[in-house]
Amino acid sequence: MRHRNGGEQIHYRLVSEGRISNTPSMYRHLSSHLAQARRENDFPDLIDTMRLNRGSTG
Repeated sequence: MRHRNGGEQIHYRLVSEGRISNTPSMYRHLSSHLAQARRENDFPDLIDTMRLNRGSTG
């Protein structure tokens, strides 16, 4: 399953890697950059492997 908006997924991945802090302001900052990348068609589709492993439920 591909998702166009993976901002939350990317945020928590970066937090878990210790690359950014888990704060609302950091989330907004990252979201702003991701939105700009989407507008410029420079944001890849993301594959949600957890959903792929569970199969389609809806």
